Amino acid sequence: MSRLYSYILKTTVLFLVFTFFSPVRAYSQVTQNDSEPNLKAMVDDAQKKELPVSIAFYSMIVPTLVGLGGLGAQLIPISQLDGFRDSPFRHVFPVSLGIGVLGMLGTGVAWAALHNWASKLIQIQALVAFEIHITSTTAYAPVNVSGNATSSRAFGNGTLSNETEWDMGDGQGFQKLGPIVNNFTIQNPGVYAIQVRVTDSNGNQNIGTYSLNVLDANPTVDVALNYSNPYKSSPTNVTFSIGPVHALFPCASPVHLNCTLVNETTLSLNPNSTTQLTRTYVKDGDFPYTLVSVDSSGRKTVSNLILTVQSPNPIASIQLTQCSGSSYILDPSGSRVNALNATIVSYTWSSTDSSIGSRVTYPPHGQVTSSVPDCWASYLTSLIVTDSEGRTGTANWEVNFQYDPDCVCGGW
Repeated sequence: MSRLYSYILKTTVLFLVFTFFSPVRAYSQVTQNDSEPNLKAMVDDAQKKELPVSIAFYSMIVPTLVGLGGLGAQLIPISQLDGFRDSPFRHVFPVSLGIGVLGMLGTGVAWAALHNWASKLIQIQALVAFEIHITSTTAYAPVNVSGNATSSRAFGNGTLSNETEWDMGDGQGFQKLGPIVNNFTIQNPGVYAIQVRVTDSNGNQNIGTYSLNVLDANPTVDVALNYSNPYKSSPTNVTFSIGPVHALFPCASPVHLNCTLVNETTLSLNPNSTTQLTRTYVKDGDFPYTLVSVDSSGRKTVSNLILTVQSPNPIASIQLTQCSGSSYILDPSGSRVNALNATIVSYTWSSTDSSIGSRVTYPPHGQVTSSVPDCWASYLTSLIVTDSEGRTGTANWEVNFQYDPDCVCGGW
């Protein structure tokens, strides 16, 4: 029996050595990758990580089989088979057989447990691999975009879903477009984050991102305005300098330029040179006009512009022109208009001095006169100047009086 116990002990030790010191490693994640050159390295790395787990599974069976084989060889020598009934091992054989069966069952249970444990750990995320193709080397709007994510794959015990999702950066979010997207059109310039999301059968997901800068390739046109009135007010002559057209798309050239001024028919201008148009505006206002430029690639720019003729407001001014004896005078004659052909039509006063109060005076003078107080006082007076176009300007003046026989007064 001592030999039996010895080989049972040896078998157990061998089993533990192979099982717990074998390179058992399970990995939970492979970092996503959206770059095609690194895809092969990522796949190879993932496969290397899966291999030791398989080795660990089978290493549990090997020591048990070896141990049982050695035990059987020692307990049942070939030379004693014929005399088995008289052998001293006839009582040991059933015991060793039972131990062998139990060992195999235990190995199976342990193998299943380890397989289940490692399978959970090896829920490696699906790997994203995709390519983006555009219609030109440089992306000019509008641009057609195609995407291919068929190189993506799942690892471990997962399988990749066919419902690959794409977010084309158009504000619609992820949509189930499949592994391949053909000729998705981006109409407007801007920076677009194109994303692809893959999912495996275990629910693991990964997202790859491609940044696409779409440039504006529509033609532009030069425009300059020159006013005869330095205040850009009415009446004024405005000279429009329009052109040339600049084609931004590679190998394109200007082919067409139209100009439509307010209340006028459309004019066809030379797209390769500058054209000057002069118009007279006798009233203030906003006057829209439209330019349409086209290049040889068929790209078109419609520019809706506004010409503004706006006369500036008049300048209001108050001066203290007399402070003697018993009265003082506030004079608005320093006020002026800035618009051509405009005149001042009224002065509206408002003062804390009750002698002035609220009143309206008119050119050519428009002054107001009030009495000097007998004691200290301070008055605030406001003036609103109105011109013939209804525009207004405002000024304020404060007059301070101190008790003094010589009537000392001042203001600002």
